[in-house]
Amino acid sequence: MAYLVLARKYRPQTFEEVVGQEEIGKTLQRSLERDRVGHAYLFSGPRGIGKTSVARIFAKALNCPEAEKQSGAGRGVPCNRCPVCADISRGSDVDVLEVDGASNRGIDEVRGIRESAKFMPTRVQFKVYIIDEVHMLTPPAFNALLKILEEPPPHVIFIFATTDPRALPDTVRSRCQRFDFRPLGKQEIVKRLEQICESEEVKATPEALDLIAELAEGGMRDAQSLLDQMISYSEGILEQGDVESMLGLPPGQVCLDILEAQARGDGAGALKLADSVFLQGGDPEDLADRLQRLARDILVLSTLNGEGDVQLLSGMPPERLRPFHTGLFHPDALAYLVKLYQEARLAMRSPGPTRISLELALVRGASLENFAPLEQVIEAVKVLKKEGPAGGRPASGNAPGDVPGSGPGRGGGPPTRSKPGPGLGSNPGQGPATRGTDRPPADTGAAQSTGPAAGLTVPEQDLTDRWPEVVQEILKRKPTLGSHLVRSRLHRPKDGRISVVLQRQNRFGLDQLNQPENRKILQDLLSGITGTRLGVECVPGDSGEVSQSRGSHERPGTPAGPEGPEEGVKRVIEIFEGRELSPDSET
Repeated sequence: MAYLVLARKYRPQTFEEVVGQEEIGKTLQRSLERDRVGHAYLFSGPRGIGKTSVARIFAKALNCPEAEKQSGAGRGVPCNRCPVCADISRGSDVDVLEVDGASNRGIDEVRGIRESAKFMPTRVQFKVYIIDEVHMLTPPAFNALLKILEEPPPHVIFIFATTDPRALPDTVRSRCQRFDFRPLGKQEIVKRLEQICESEEVKATPEALDLIAELAEGGMRDAQSLLDQMISYSEGILEQGDVESMLGLPPGQVCLDILEAQARGDGAGALKLADSVFLQGGDPEDLADRLQRLARDILVLSTLNGEGDVQLLSGMPPERLRPFHTGLFHPDALAYLVKLYQEARLAMRSPGPTRISLELALVRGASLENFAPLEQVIEAVKVLKKEGPAGGRPASGNAPGDVPGSGPGRGGGPPTRSKPGPGLGSNPGQGPATRGTDRPPADTGAAQSTGPAAGLTVPEQDLTDRWPEVVQEILKRKPTLGSHLVRSRLHRPKDGRISVVLQRQNRFGLDQLNQPENRKILQDLLSGITGTRLGVECVPGDSGEVSQSRGSHERPGTPAGPEGPEEGVKRVIEIFEGRELSPDSET
């Protein structure tokens, strides 16, 4: 006997076997029980979710001799044993005609249906016409169908199936009872695939079935066809790697390695990993799509903080994604990363090599290791605006009349402050690297900023009282660290250690300041200010108590507001390395 594919072998034979369409099955069955059968039905929805299967089951329930003898609940249940049910299931019954609307779309074919509908069925009660892809009929064909559709013979029932109900004329839709079939959830598909594997005595890992269900995009037939293909390909146990290899998908572990490289700021590593996928025949669109799904899943898990059950789109189990959303990425950086890959997918539609758009997203994602949330940048700008320039001069050393941040030849020295920009959260155990045109790297910036002669000098015993001044000095020397200290307070030094208390909800700031490299930089800065080697730790505190100390960041003897709007503008230009434009200049 010829092999029967899984999609046909496990085709539903009763309303209860149709996965995900329980409400539709109950409605059709109750219409039979209460003798309220219409003359035309419209089944709409995506491909492979049971529209034609439900049409066949409904035709069997209408014409099954055993079901006709029943009353009440048994009236709408076909026996699936009699010759009528067997012929309808095979699609060979003379009174239940299945027509392909895509290949029989002209007016002549519809006229043939209209003429044959006049004759009584040969052995059953109803003559049923199932027209699949009915939206493919031409306008003249729909016009030829209208009259018999409005007043059909009592022994004729029409069932239309379509993936595009909006393409049908309103005159046709208004004459039908419409049922919208929904796409299936991933767990519903996985459960059905597990039943099939058990019946076929096939062993498959949950990760492999999850990936197959994800690739099916809500269609049961697509999932069964993929499973059928994978069973022939695999040896022994069907694993996730088999699915990826057979379908040419980028390996999941490689995608995770790419995201980890971006978190470390390793753009070269991310490009090399992507190139390894391309050398093996991987498609840039598939890689961008899976990276976007992975970033989305990590973002969702991070937002939920591990609580609740949500559908993941990457085919990866939550356990493998936990290290990424618990410390490696900041949620705002993940949202930006998802947007980067989304833009790359859209750009791939343009002419030219598709991998260029993806490589641009990889490089941009890897260059954002100094991520600082927007609210912290705004807060830092507000504090700088409130304080004004120290000693009436900008911190970069420019003269009051010069444009801050201007280069040589424009009346000022090179900029000494890096631009605060959004980026990825740092990898645990690695401090953020500060980027700037003339600024030294982060690991040497702290050493150059230490020492009593480098700016503010505060005795150890006065450190608690003068903490706002210390924060301002740290902002000048190291803006990426100082921005986390804007709303902070200091515990009095004790046993050579001090505790910096941050708002409890500032989880990102706590994570950044408690990383070994960043804590060492902060310790070096404080040692240079106090002249004493101190141990530093950052701890969460009461948010209301920390917020009350915000106004104490003003220096004693200085006004509460800025020295003037011009000075505030200069400070903003200095921070973002901008320049002033005249009103008549073009932007």
